[in-house]
This record gives sequence, structure tokens and C-alpha cells, in this order.
Amino acid sequence: MKIKRATPEFIFVLYIFGFATIRPILLLFKAFSSVIIAAYIAVILLISLFNDHVFEEKCFIKWAIVSVLFEILLYFGRREISATYMVNFFMYGIVALFLLINVNNYQRVIHWVVKFSCVNGAVLILDPFFSYPLNGGYMPYGFNMLMLSFTGLLFGYFYYKNRLFLVPMIIELIMISFYGNKGAAIAAIFLLFVAMILSGSDVKKLFYCLIACLGILSWRSILLLIIDVAQIFGVTSYSIKTLKTMLSDKSDIIFSARTNIWEKAINWILEKPILGHRVGEFEAATDVYAHNIFLDISLSFGLVGLIIFLILLLHSIYKMRRNPCKEYKLFQLCCLLCWLIPMQISLTLWNVSLFWVYWGLYLYDNKYKRQKIKSISIDKQYAFSSQKNRKVGTAEAVRKPNN
Repeated sequence: MKIKRATPEFIFVLYIFGFATIRPILLLFKAFSSVIIAAYIAVILLISLFNDHVFEEKCFIKWAIVSVLFEILLYFGRREISATYMVNFFMYGIVALFLLINVNNYQRVIHWVVKFSCVNGAVLILDPFFSYPLNGGYMPYGFNMLMLSFTGLLFGYFYYKNRLFLVPMIIELIMISFYGNKGAAIAAIFLLFVAMILSGSDVKKLFYCLIACLGILSWRSILLLIIDVAQIFGVTSYSIKTLKTMLSDKSDIIFSARTNIWEKAINWILEKPILGHRVGEFEAATDVYAHNIFLDISLSFGLVGLIIFLILLLHSIYKMRRNPCKEYKLFQLCCLLCWLIPMQISLTLWNVSLFWVYWGLYLYDNKYKRQKIKSISIDKQYAFSSQKNRKVGTAEAVRKPNN
């Protein structure tokens, strides 16, 4: 009996989305959570290695260089902070990019993203009603629902055109807005808008753009409506209380929570603008992180690091636009929006898996293009050969005398 092997695409999605799926197990065996996570990573790696997956040499070299480079940079950072970042980068960066090397079929990737997103949504959605035992707070809840569930529902509704995903998608958007954090809610709304634009006709695109403009102009009215709806249903949460404060005379309390950190981070950057401070130096001294991806990079690597990052970001977007594979492009765009928007006000780059997946897709982009081009060339050769054989057969039939 032939044993069916797990595909690289299934293993990759299982690893990325499985961190949310196994949260009930981590809760039940809280004392052994670190051991369970280590075992989970080891099992996924063993499954990948024993499936006889073939490594593309150039991609493997890129993965090795990126992994070693950032681990070295973290090693020389502030020890009490960088030690945690090293572990997070190994989990969310090194292992994820290693598994991504073998992935070639992005239709299959989207298929498994949708499957695991449904499971994760069912597992996590009611967490706020029990004081967030699975996620540990409103912020992890918002980001986990956004990245590891809501994204898959978007693919299910807009890519597969399956209307069954509409209601769960709306419910998750409401849950993220009411019980998650502002960064996750903004990213979810923006992802929904982009999905509508990409899947609609020219008329619909114009209509959606008008709706978006009206939404931006009347954002205060929309927030007040959300608060009123929440009060009607007796819903209360940290997010709703924050919205109320934002619309009151005490709004500075909300905005200053970020602006004070950013002002402090800018002052630190000005002290060492070229090469920056060590990784974790700002966090160790101030007990907070920068809450902005560009400030975070500038603090750790200076303006040199920021300029390199911006150049690579622009080039990655350029390559993404020119990618011939629709599914590859959609998945990469989804990853980009999932980290770029929230990381303007939250998160650090070392513990966001989709951040590193996005850059892995950028690094491995040429490999996928070569495979697609090679496949197309083989198909053309086959078609030309078949056509030539048919012509030869027809000519021989014409020359053959009738009996």
C-alpha cells in the first residue's frame, strides 16, 4: 500500500497557521507550553525532511545567509532582550523560510490557508468572552484573528467566490474591531477593501473607491455608530472604551501613548543616526519597543539599515507586480498588508511570521519564475512536436496511394 506523503505546501501552512490551532493544547498543558512548542517545531521539520523534498540550491544559500546574518546581529544585541528575539526569529523566521524553500504550488497554498483559517476562527473567535485564555490579551487576539483566520476567509470569499464565507468574514471583522486592537482592525478593513478592488469590475472599483473616500471623510461618524451598536447589544471591551476616549476631549491620552514613544525613539536615533544602537538597546533602557517598523529598524541599524530596508521594500513591490503567477502575487500581497499596516503602530519584526514569509517570497521569487518559464517551454515544445507529427502524418496519408 502506497503511503500518501504530505506536500510541502501543506507542511508550510500547517507550521505558520498551526501556532494558533494548537493554543487549546498549550492552555491545557500550560506548564509544558515551551516543550510542546519545541516538539511542534521539531515534528514539522522532521515531516518536511522525511518527505524527500528537493532543495533549490540558490534558495537554500539565500536562506542560510539571511538566517546566519540576523542571528549574528541579534547575538551582539542587548542580551536580556536579544535572547528572546533570537528564539522568536528562529521560530517565525528561520524555520518558516526553510519550509518555504520547497513550496511551488501557490494554488495549493491558498487552499490550505483557507482550510486552516476556518479551523483557527472556530478555535479563537470566542476567546474574548472568557478573558482571552488562549491569546492572553486583546492585542494577540486581534493579530491572530487577522493574520491566521480572517485572511483565509477573504481568500475563500473573493478568490474561490464561495458565498458561504461571507457571514463568517463579517463576524470576524466585527470581533476584531470590538475585541482586538486598533492596528488589527485597520489592517482587516484595508484588506477587505483591497480584496473588493481586486475582484471587482471597473464600475465596482469606482464605487468602492467612492465608498472608501466617504468613509475616510466621515470616520468620526462611523466610530460613533460602532459605539452605539455596541451599546445596544451591551458589548463592552477595551477597544470600545478606547474609541470612546478617542472621540472625547481626552483623546490626547490615546494618541500620546504612541507619540511619546515615537518622540523618545527619534531622540535616540538622533544620538546615533548612521549605524544606530544595538538590537534591544532601546527596549532595555525604556521598557517599551518602538511601535513602528521604520523607527525600530532605525534604532537598531541606523539610517543605513533604514535606507537598505526601504530600497528592498520598493524593489519587492516592483517584483511582486511583475510576477506572472496570480496566486503567488495574491499571497505575497496579503502577507505584505498583514504586517505593513499593523507594524506602523504595533509589533516588532522579530515575532511576526508573515513579515518573514513576505521576504522569503521576495528572495525565492526568481526560482518560481524559472520553474514556470521552464514548464511553459516544455508545454510549447510538446505542442510543437505534436503539431509537427500531425503534419507529417497528414502528408504521408496524402502521398499514400489508394488501394
